[in-house]
Formats: sequence, C-alpha cells, structure tokens
Amino acid sequence: MVYQLNSTVLIPVLILDGFALFFLYRLVQVKQQSIRILAYATALLFACGAAFFKLLLSQPDFAASTPGRLRIVNNTGHWFQTFYYLREDAAGQPRAYWREYVFGPHKVQTLEIEDTRSLLVAKHIDGEWRYQRVPTASMVLKLKDARFHPDTSGRITEAIHAQQRVELGTYLSELLTLAVLFLLVYLAPALWQPLGKEPSQNFIPTT
Repeated sequence: MVYQLNSTVLIPVLILDGFALFFLYRLVQVKQQSIRILAYATALLFACGAAFFKLLLSQPDFAASTPGRLRIVNNTGHWFQTFYYLREDAAGQPRAYWREYVFGPHKVQTLEIEDTRSLLVAKHIDGEWRYQRVPTASMVLKLKDARFHPDTSGRITEAIHAQQRVELGTYLSELLTLAVLFLLVYLAPALWQPLGKEPSQNFIPTT
C-alpha cells in the first residue's frame, strides 16, 4: 500500500474521493462548457483534499513530536517480511496502526519515540500472532521468530483484526484514487473541445 489510512480519517477520505468521482461523472453529462470546467475544478479540489491526507499518512508516525529512527534487521532467512506496529493506551490496550513491509536484510523507519515503552510489533508465526516490544535502548528490531512471544491474552490478535478491517477501506480508497487520476487526465482535453450543435427543433425534413 502506498499509504495507510487509520480509522479516524478513513471515512472523510472516502467521502472526498466519492465527491471527486461524482463531479467527474457530472462533467460528462452536461453540455455547457462553463459548467464542465466548474465540475472539473471542483473534482480536482476534492482530489487534492484527499491527497493531502494520503501524503500525510504515507508514514506510520507522520506527526511525531519526538521522531526516532528504528533499524529493522531481517534475520529470518527470508527476503520479505511483514508485521504490524501497535501502541498501548493508558489502560494497556494495544491498537494496531501500521503494517510494515521489509524487503531485504534491513530497513530504517522513522517512528514516534516519546514513549517507546508502549510500542510493540506483531508478526504472524505458525498460524498465530506473536509480539515483541521494541527495544528502547538500541532501537534495533530483530525479526527472528524466537524473539516473539505468544499472544496469550488475545488482545494483540483482536487489535490486528480491527486494523485489517480498516485496511479494506484503504484498498478501496486506493482504487478510487486511481479512478480519479485516470478520469482527471482523460477528461481534461474534453473541457476545451467545441460541442456539437443540436439540430434545431424547427427543422422539417423535406421528402
């Protein structure tokens, strides 16, 4: 995924994408050039509004007040790994908020480190979700399976399932984004093309 929406902004972003598609649909229906240009400009405005949120959410902690660099070491023997970042709230309830993808032996990610004690990662191992806390001293995360602990409480698994439902909305948003971008490019030349004149209603064909 290019960006990952959270549950807070998912619905607003989908609404902005939907409005952009609606005005592009209206563009192909109307014949007046001024209204077509207005519909195109409005669709572009909604698309830019949605793009603002999407650019912000292209990083896990885009608004980090205390950013830190986490070095991820893929020492599993496999070139590709994926896992989730989670944070615990004041009551100790974990919430998954980002799915990480690692290609190759290592990766560096920027995260909020103001309270790293609440930061966890979870990985699917042998059919179940297991977790480990991010090392606060070294800020080096090793993905070897032996470092992950079983989710005995089930709270980690529940948090990841909640995030996976949000991911479905993100996939929908990415499809809408592609559709909006395609239509913005495809319909742009039509704004300046002269419209064909309709036949006069007073025209009487001769035989």
